[in-house]
Amino acid sequence: IIISLDMLKDEAVKNYLTISKLNAKVFSKELNQDISNIEKTMINISSIIDLYSNDKEINNNLINSLHNYPQIRSINVLQNDKIIYSSNNDNLGIFIRDINLFPEAIFDKTILKISKPWIGRDFSTGKETSLYQEKINYKESSFIPISKKIISKKGEYNVIVNLNSDYFINRFQSHIDGNNIIFEL
Repeated sequence: IIISLDMLKDEAVKNYLTISKLNAKVFSKELNQDISNIEKTMINISSIIDLYSNDKEINNNLINSLHNYPQIRSINVLQNDKIIYSSNNDNLGIFIRDINLFPEAIFDKTILKISKPWIGRDFSTGKETSLYQEKINYKESSFIPISKKIISKKGEYNVIVNLNSDYFINRFQSHIDGNNIIFEL
């Protein structure tokens, strides 16, 4: 009986590890696809800036872009560290400096960069997490800034898209059966 129980336990552990690996692989593929689509949207923002001269029209187009992406909290266009266009009017005029984006751009200044998570719903109400803070309380809203430098006919801009981390966590956990699963993004 003991040998049978031990074999069943080993088989159960092996099955859970296999299921966990499959879930991680599925999440990774979905996240990569989402980030790829978001990066293409970020590149296309240069066309919006070139097409429209009115700030309100540019902001409205950024707001309309959000309808296709529940993964995004806000789209922000910065010039000289100041948000000049945004899908969230409360973000306009905020200065964003030194948000610890990585990887460091050595040769290509237009690479996609990511920051550590922020606590809050967006820049207007959020605060940057400490370098030493290991994780955000699961009850708190959070977002993850990703950044890309774009070039339009009107100049160079930095686009920061704030990922809705709650969306990713909820989407992933809704596909998993079980109460003993912990998921952190």
